[in-house]
Amino acid sequence: MLLIGIMLIGFFANAQNVGDKFKSGDLYYKITQLTPNREVEVRAEGDYGYNTESEKPKGNITIPQTANGYKVTAIGWYAFYKCTNLTSVTIPESVTKIEGYAFSHTNLSSITIPKSVTELGGYNPFVYCYSLTEIKVAADNPKYTAHKGVLFDKEKHKLISYPAGKIGAAYTIPNTVTNIARDIFNNSKLTSITIPDGVTSIGDYCFYGCSKLTYIISKIENIKSVTMGNDVFYGIPKDKCKILVPTGKVNDYKTTDQWKDFDNIEAYIPATGISINEADATIKEGESLTLTAKVQPANASIKTVKWKSSNETAAKVDNNGKVTAIAVGSATITAITDDGGHKTTRNITVIPAHISVSGVTISSPLSKVAINETVQLTAEVSPSDATDKSLTWTSSNNTFATVDNNGLVTAKGKGTVQITATSNDNPAKSATFDLEVFVPVTGISLNKTELSITKGATETLIAEIAPADANNKNVKWETSNNAVATVDNNGLITAIAKGTVKIIATSEDGNLTDTCTVTVSNKSTGIEDINSSAFKLYPNPVKDGFTIETSKPGILEIYNLSGSKLISLPGTSDKQFIDVSHLQSGIYFAKINGKTIKFVKK
Repeated sequence: MLLIGIMLIGFFANAQNVGDKFKSGDLYYKITQLTPNREVEVRAEGDYGYNTESEKPKGNITIPQTANGYKVTAIGWYAFYKCTNLTSVTIPESVTKIEGYAFSHTNLSSITIPKSVTELGGYNPFVYCYSLTEIKVAADNPKYTAHKGVLFDKEKHKLISYPAGKIGAAYTIPNTVTNIARDIFNNSKLTSITIPDGVTSIGDYCFYGCSKLTYIISKIENIKSVTMGNDVFYGIPKDKCKILVPTGKVNDYKTTDQWKDFDNIEAYIPATGISINEADATIKEGESLTLTAKVQPANASIKTVKWKSSNETAAKVDNNGKVTAIAVGSATITAITDDGGHKTTRNITVIPAHISVSGVTISSPLSKVAINETVQLTAEVSPSDATDKSLTWTSSNNTFATVDNNGLVTAKGKGTVQITATSNDNPAKSATFDLEVFVPVTGISLNKTELSITKGATETLIAEIAPADANNKNVKWETSNNAVATVDNNGLITAIAKGTVKIIATSEDGNLTDTCTVTVSNKSTGIEDINSSAFKLYPNPVKDGFTIETSKPGILEIYNLSGSKLISLPGTSDKQFIDVSHLQSGIYFAKINGKTIKFVKK
């Protein structure tokens, strides 16, 4: 072996004829031309790849523009065949041609074809590259172009290479394509492919080994006119892959070579839309929910759907639409039809698995409640989506009022009590409500039910509230006829004119009433109203007091309308001020030395 290695080294080192090989750096080259220009192509050590594993290029390879004085113009057959440790290959602008199987069975993920390359070999240079996800082409390349990582001729009439590792389960060949080259989809991961109507030829082994294909949507109307290569569908499970064809063309496909080998050939009903039954949702960390997608129309040929999440750190979704909340955040879940790529979305918000209570409030329809009555208090916890909203209710004084687990308060005794609702989740958060328990009025009675009074006289009624310890003993007084008799807020009746009237006392608490029938008559008091220049009284009407002037001293007497003497005091001959502020409002008579003057106390 050592001898063979030495001989090979010597052979490569002395290469000088067309067809000779030599090694320069990490690569082997084959002389393709000596005149007028010295040119070489990158080749493997052997004719069909490398014979020696250690000789295989690996890592990041940059092909030089020249090697040992030769211009590098091509990448030859099997140049990197089975070089599985290659990371990347950079192709120089000097290269104009890439031959078949040049990169076959490598693990490259991406390759860029420079603008100088104008010829690709008759066989796919990138076949069996299962890790290749995209092929790039320089924008100013005159012969080739790439669209979404797929290689075409410049006009996109010919589909040249589809990366076997390209991400995506479905692929629709552009409508411009008429020619699908050989080995295009060799061993791809596709589950569905759509062929446009304009295709006129499909190359050898085009779908070789595409075992995951479940649908081939062919829009070709005249299938019998299409040129089919050898074993186009080799390796596709004919009993599992369904062929969907234009309406009315099922029989044409069933009678056409290679197509007729499939068990299921049906008229294609395209998907036109998609919807999700469920609305946007909020779920807690660790919880899950399942979204249900519906493809329209209901009889669409392909109803399969792919799901994806815009933010998998917040929420993930599986192939069946089951959404699992991962962490606090939000994600848009998208359902996409395999046929046509129609989309619809739902927004998912993920909240903490445990949301603590941050506040409690209490409301009540009443601020006061009577003994033995009940009132329902209502407590609200914030935030509204707190995990544990349960509360503990307590009373500051069970003698006054008790409260049950639901906030129902029962009044027990007179007084003010504080009702508290405390969060069980966060005991530091609570709310209180002050409730007054009062003794209600159960009755009202007047000291008189009937009363006779003369015109101009006054009388005070007394209202008694029961029970004696009732909280609110306020009474409202009213008369049935103000023209006969009036009554003030203290129950003072003033007779106005002859007649009968009812005086009504109403409790402010409970609106309970009692009445007194008052009869007013014109009967004289027996006191003569005398006006004399010898006796003057002013002002009249009187507020707090009045001044008298008499011609001689005497005893001043003041009577009410009933003739009762209320005041008796010495009167002088001078001006004298008399204080009557203690008298109730009404009509009175002042008498001195046989002279009488009527006055009104306001």
